[in-house]
Amino acid sequence: MQQSLSFKIIKNVAWNFIGNGWLIFLMFFTTPYIVRKLDINLYGVYVLVSTIIGYFGVLQLGLIHASIKYISQYLANDEKDKVRKAFWTCIFMYIIMGTLGTVIIYSFAGYFVQRFLSMPENLKGIAVTAIKIGSIGFLFVMITGVINGALRALLRFDLLNKIVVFFGTLQLLFTVALLYFGYSLTSIIASNVILQFLNIFVYWYYSVKELPCLAKPTFDAPLLLEMLKYGGFISIFSVTEPVLKSSEKIFLSSLWAVSSLTYYYIPQTIISRLAIIPSSVLNVLFPVFSRYHEQKESSINEELFSRSILYLQFIYVYIMFFLLFFGKAFFVLWIGNDFAQNSYNVMSVLAIAGLFNTISQPSSTLLMGFGRPHTLAFINVATTVIYLPVSYLAVKHYGPIGASCAWLFISVLGFFLLSVAAWQSLRFNIAKMCLNILYRILPASVFSLLIYWPLRRFHYPLIHPMTIFGIVLVTGVYFVSIWLWGLDDFARMRIREFFEATVMKFKGLFQRTG
Repeated sequence: MQQSLSFKIIKNVAWNFIGNGWLIFLMFFTTPYIVRKLDINLYGVYVLVSTIIGYFGVLQLGLIHASIKYISQYLANDEKDKVRKAFWTCIFMYIIMGTLGTVIIYSFAGYFVQRFLSMPENLKGIAVTAIKIGSIGFLFVMITGVINGALRALLRFDLLNKIVVFFGTLQLLFTVALLYFGYSLTSIIASNVILQFLNIFVYWYYSVKELPCLAKPTFDAPLLLEMLKYGGFISIFSVTEPVLKSSEKIFLSSLWAVSSLTYYYIPQTIISRLAIIPSSVLNVLFPVFSRYHEQKESSINEELFSRSILYLQFIYVYIMFFLLFFGKAFFVLWIGNDFAQNSYNVMSVLAIAGLFNTISQPSSTLLMGFGRPHTLAFINVATTVIYLPVSYLAVKHYGPIGASCAWLFISVLGFFLLSVAAWQSLRFNIAKMCLNILYRILPASVFSLLIYWPLRRFHYPLIHPMTIFGIVLVTGVYFVSIWLWGLDDFARMRIREFFEATVMKFKGLFQRTG
C-alpha cells in the first residue's frame, strides 16, 4: 500500500475520531441534564421524533452513496464536468424528494402518534407538534447530505469534521440553554431545524471552494438513471436499515410503558455512538475502495479491507471490556442507581452485539465501493424479514432485555452473511484472515481479562482508587500488547510517521504564533 495513501487515510480517520469523539464527550455530560429536565417520558417522545423522521430516509433513493461513488471515480479520471453533473443532479432530485418527505411527515404527524405510539394523553399534543417541526428539517438534512458528500469524495474529512464539531456543539449548547431557561421539547427541535438550515450554507461554501466546478447548476437525466440504478439498491437498504435500527423502539413504546424505551434507548445510543469507530474508518475507505476498484487495484483494496477489520477490532474490544465489567458502576455515577439497575444488562448484551456490527462494516463498505449494492440490499432484506418477528416476540415477553438479545442475534447473522459476500468479491483466504485476527488480538484480551475479572469481584465504585488504577493498568497493558503483537512493522512505521508529522506541524504553528 502506498505511503502517501496510508498517511492520508490515517489523517482522515484521525479527524473523524476527533469530530465524533468530541460530540460523544459533550453528550456524556449533557444527557443526564437533558433527561432530568425533560423527564423520562418526554425524553422518550424526543427519541420517537427522530425515529419516525428517520424512517423516511427511504426517500434518499441511495443517491448520497451514489454521488460519493461516482464523484470519486470521476475525480480519479479528472472528469470535472461529470463531477458537476453528478452533484447537481442529486441536489435537484433531493430538493424534490425532501419536500415530498416534509409534506408527508407534517400531514400525518397526528396519525403516527394516535396509531402507533403508546403514551400519556397529555404528551400526544406535544409529540404531534414536535414531529411537525422536525419534518421541516428533513428537507435540510437531505440537501446537506449531497453537499457534504462532495467533501467526502475529495477525502476532505478535516473540513467536514470541523463543520460537524461546530454545529454539533451549538446544537447541544442550545438544547441545554433552552432547558435551563424553561423552554421545552418543541423549542429544542425548532432550534435544531434552524441549525440544520444554516448548515447547508457552510457546507456549500467549502464545497465550491474545493471544487469551483460545482458553482454552475446543471442536470443530466441519463446520469440520474444510471445513479438511480446503483442507488436503487441502496434505497432498499435505506428501507430496511431504519427498520433494523428502530423497530424494537416502536415495539417497546407500543407494548410497554414509554419509560422502558428510555432504559433501552440510552444504552443503545451509547453503543450506536461507538459506531464512530467503524464509521471514522469506513467513511474514508468508501471513496478509496471505489477509486481503486475503478483502477483495478485489487491488491490495495484487499489489504485495506483486512487491515480495517483488524484495527477496528483492536479499538472496539478495549471499550467493550470496560462496558462489560464497569457498565453498571458507570451508569450509577452518570445517571443514578435506579437507571443502572434497569439498563446494565441491556448495555452488556448490546456491547457484545456492537462488536459484530463493528467488524461487519468493512464488508458492507467494500460491497458498495465495488458496485454491489444489490448484494447488500438482499442481505438487509433477508435479515429484516427474520428480525421483525424475532424482535417483536423478544420485546413482548422480555421488554428491553429482549430487545437487546434480538439485536445481538441479528448482528451475528449479519456479520456472517456480509463476510461471505465480501469473500466472494475479493476471493481472499477467509480462514487465514480470521486466524490472523484472533492471533493478534488474543494477548491483549487475555491480559485485560486477568486484571478486570478479579477487580470486578470487589464491586468498587467507578471513581474508587483501585478501579481507576485497574483501568489505567489495563489501558497500558492492552495497547502495549497491541503494539508488540497486534501490529506489524508496516503499521508501526506508518503510525510513527503520522505522529512525527503531526508534532512537526504543531511546532511550526507555535513558532509562527510565537
